Amino acid sequence: MAPLKSILLLMLLLTVTSTSALTPTRTSDCSPDVAWTITGLQLIDIATPNPLTWLLDRRRTLDFRVSSSTIPKPRECSIDTGFSQNQTTVQFNTWTYKCGDSDGALAESPDRVLAFKFESAQGDLESEHPAKFSLRQEWECGSRNVEVEGSADITMSCIYPDGCGGPCFEHVCTRLNFIVQSGV
Repeated sequence: MAPLKSILLLMLLLTVTSTSALTPTRTSDCSPDVAWTITGLQLIDIATPNPLTWLLDRRRTLDFRVSSSTIPKPRECSIDTGFSQNQTTVQFNTWTYKCGDSDGALAESPDRVLAFKFESAQGDLESEHPAKFSLRQEWECGSRNVEVEGSADITMSCIYPDGCGGPCFEHVCTRLNFIVQSGV
């Protein structure tokens, strides 16, 4: 009986050894879940009557700061339409690369690592302003490029400040901070 136990034990050891040798090693994940922290989001809409065209000259700006464990240092993001004669409010609903280092290198050379979209209610005149905010980040992982994106539905608080320098309409909406999670 002892030789039979030895044979069974040897077979069991060979089975365990061979299966552990076939177990694949885990490789690093190139597209981890990413959480971006957005701070200081500010949307400003200005409309000024143009006496030459009898139309409104509109301007829209959006500014915010992004930080994440996947970004070496926080990024400042900003977009400004300048004044133009649009009958509707310009939407930032396409991927926009207007983010740069927080030390002021934004305007001259926005990086191609981070893009954003901001889809808001058109002509919203209420004290709350709903919007969908999206981020996309790209980076190299080994020999390939990785792209991760996420979005968040947000509501901003809005005010109508006095003194925009003449007959004009100014609408300022802010959101102090929120999180955008990838895959959402």
